[in-house]
Amino acid sequence: MRSLLALLVLTLAARAGVTVVDPAGGPGAALLQAAIAAAPPGEILLLEPGDYTGASIAVSGKMLSLVGDGDPSTIVLRQLHLDLPAATSAAFLVRGLSILDSGPLGPAALDVESPGPPSALNALWVEDCIVHGTKIPGGSGSEHGIQIDGVWYTVLVRTEARGGDGWDANPGTKNANAGGHGLLVFSSICAIDECQLTGGKGGDGDSFESTDGGADWAPLNEGVAADFLPNPDAPYGHDPHCVILHPQQPDRLYQQNHCGSYRLDRPARRWVRIGEHMPKHIGDIGFPIVAHPRDADTVWVFPMDGSTVWPRTSIDGKPAVYRSRNAGRTWQRLATGLPRAQAWFTVLRQAMCADSAARLGLYFGTTQGEVWASSDEGGSWRCIVRHLPEIYSVTHAD
Repeated sequence: MRSLLALLVLTLAARAGVTVVDPAGGPGAALLQAAIAAAPPGEILLLEPGDYTGASIAVSGKMLSLVGDGDPSTIVLRQLHLDLPAATSAAFLVRGLSILDSGPLGPAALDVESPGPPSALNALWVEDCIVHGTKIPGGSGSEHGIQIDGVWYTVLVRTEARGGDGWDANPGTKNANAGGHGLLVFSSICAIDECQLTGGKGGDGDSFESTDGGADWAPLNEGVAADFLPNPDAPYGHDPHCVILHPQQPDRLYQQNHCGSYRLDRPARRWVRIGEHMPKHIGDIGFPIVAHPRDADTVWVFPMDGSTVWPRTSIDGKPAVYRSRNAGRTWQRLATGLPRAQAWFTVLRQAMCADSAARLGLYFGTTQGEVWASSDEGGSWRCIVRHLPEIYSVTHAD
């Protein structure tokens, strides 16, 4: 690796031509795009401080160096798309720039593509840059910070890359979605040194209700805490992890939220926080919630560590299911057969279910790739599958 890095440095240093790009206080995007079009392969474009955000910038079919001549925060581009040639032994250098938005030229603020190995023998060097993705207008998704596809070798040095935040599921937008990746790499060897890579925050969802077959929708979030919002009573921006409606009593709803466990009995519109009756040292933070198919008052949850750092693991490494037989007024710990200590997993929002047998069975899958089953409504547990990948969903078939 050291010999390859040295080769890249020599390749970059061997370039001779320098073109200075100076917006002089005016819009710089058109000026920079024209300089790129006129530059021969191997040219160094020295960008003076200024605003280059008027349009996305594209480089196609040649290797250049884009170098900021000042603090990266003063040299700002909207989006940079690089379509690198395959048959070359040179490196494309991006140094000392801020790329703080996405655009129409790809799914990332810095979007780089190449035919990929073995046809591509090229390299990309990104150093001392700030690269942030953003949300796609209209609520349909979010951009990545840096996406690299098919480049033979990539080097990132002292670079901050952050994905765009996901959209919240508010009226006028589509469903809530995940944030973008800070760095997303396909078919490229990647060396990273002193970088900060951060994914964007996932979009917050909400509970909505329609009483006319889906033609109109209204928020259904009264009474639900939102500790992460400036206004904890905001009608939108909540984060329901799992919302269920009882099959035999459809006016009874349960919700496991980012901020607690809840019950709603329609036509009331205000959720009741049934998790407040959980043991205080356990709390009511978790992902799944499951109701008994024939008893609307019986419900199960799988709490996880919801302390300040949110490790998303079993509390103290001691997993347990909790059951209520009176609609959340009291709770019982159910851990017989489960690991007694050092079991640092959790159960995701769709990874727990009940069957409909006369002797009710419960099942959950863990983030450590195990499936656990109970044939006595949670009274005792046994592991029935091991060594799977992280489990996202568990269901049953009659």
